[in-house]
This record gives sequence, structure tokens and C-alpha cells, in this order.
Amino acid sequence: MILRSQARVVLLGIATLLLGAATALATPGTVGYDVSYPQCEIALPPSASFAIVGVNGGLANDPNPCLVQQLMWAVSAPGLRRAGLPGVSLYLNAADPGDDVADWPSPGAGTATAKTPYGTCDGSWSRACAFTYATSRAAYSYALAATAAPAATAMALPVAASAPWWIDVETGASWATRSGSREWAQLNVAALRGYLAGLRAAGARGPVGLYSDAYQWRAITGLAPRASGAYFSHAIHDWVSGSTSLARARRACARAFSGSAVTIAQFTEGAYDRDYACPALRRRAARRRG
Repeated sequence: MILRSQARVVLLGIATLLLGAATALATPGTVGYDVSYPQCEIALPPSASFAIVGVNGGLANDPNPCLVQQLMWAVSAPGLRRAGLPGVSLYLNAADPGDDVADWPSPGAGTATAKTPYGTCDGSWSRACAFTYATSRAAYSYALAATAAPAATAMALPVAASAPWWIDVETGASWATRSGSREWAQLNVAALRGYLAGLRAAGARGPVGLYSDAYQWRAITGLAPRASGAYFSHAIHDWVSGSTSLARARRACARAFSGSAVTIAQFTEGAYDRDYACPALRRRAARRRG
């Protein structure tokens, strides 16, 4: 058993090493990084203007095992005043796996008691239960960040409450599909609305947005950009994935998938995912078009 004094020494050593990485996060510019559990085994980037940290371990019901360390690295990023982008943002992994999973809401288990915009959840793979499932997963993800943030910083900064949140919408997760239900698109839209509502109910006060691209968004929701506005507010901005260079990321700033404005465009660079902060003028133009 490690004595408390020994544990403090070990933690102080880890914090010192990570603080060295964090203090390097002071290079102003329009490009940042996003990190999560795949980066647990590699060195974190040396500098960034802003950082986006994933709280899950790839699934909506798993934790990122190195969330504390990555938040320690990220908290010194200065952020971008021009783009209104804080130094640290957070993202969660979304899914709509259906009533075969153990944590699907059930009235019998007492996990389907809240009212939804779609009525009451009866435990089936319905829009009401998809919404309920998503609100509970959003609350779980919020709690992961709320618990990790004080451990990652010298002060108990309200990172989970104040930071922007992004909802990761990718086809690699479990979603309702055409082959499983005629209402597949409505089920997934209900789940995504549940994630948005769940973050707000849990205490998230900062901006909340969506991470995806046009192909994945339509494959999951069945919605084109213009039609998305009927279900998702234009105040919910897009973080566009899929670019392979900074030049392509800049062009992606004009390619909103949900009909809203694009705030961030992701691109790959070596072993890291990098993120370009789209100009504010383009965001305002996108809102006018919407």
C-alpha cells in the first residue's frame, strides 16, 4: 500500500511533467488540437491555441481513461478572443443503440421516469426512450468532466459548466438504421435532441454544438442541411470533420452539415487531429443564409 505522503509525491511528479506540457500551450493562432482516449498512449502536442478534450472512451457509456491528464495539458491553452473560442472545450460520444443494451431506459428499472417531447418512455426503442437514453448518457458524460476537472487543475475550475461542449455524431457508433426500423431517422434525431437537452439539464452553460460531416450526418439523421433547421437550432454550431489538410479545412468552413454555422473544421496532421477556427464573418454569413 502506498502511504498518503508517497502518493502525494507521485501525483506531484506527474503534475509537474504535465504542467511542462501545459505551459507550452501558449502559441496564439487559429489552429488547435482535439484529443481523447486514442492519444492516451502518445505524447500530447507541444502547443495549441485551443484544445478540445473527449470525455468518453469511444462509447457513450465509457470514460476516457486519461481525461484528468489531458485536461491538465489543455487548461493552459489561451483560447481565441476573435473567434470567441475558449482554451478548453469538451466533447462526448453519442449513440442510439436501442433496447438491447443494458442501460436502455426501462420503467421497471426506474430509469424511464422523466417526460420527453415525445411522450413517456415505455422501454421500447421509441423516440421517447431514445431521447431518455441520450439525456442519461449526456448527464453521465458531463459528470465525467465535472469530476475530472478539479483533479486536473490547481483550482476547482467549473470546466464542465462553462466550456463549450460538442456532440460527436459518427457512423462508427451504434445508431438506428434503415434495416432495423422504418423510423430510424426519427429515432436518431430524438436521441441527438436528448443529448443536447441532457447537457443543459446537467449544468452545461456554454455553447453546445455538433461534430460530424455531411455524409455521416445524413446517414444518421436522414437530414440535409436545410431540413435540419426544423429540428436543431441555428444557435447550435457545427464542427466539421474529414479534411486532410489545413487548406481543405478552411474551405470546409463553408460546408455546414446541420444548416447552422461552422465554428471549427478538423483536419489531420501526422498522429494528431488538428482544428481550424473558422472566421467569424463566415459564421455570420451562414446564419443569414439559414
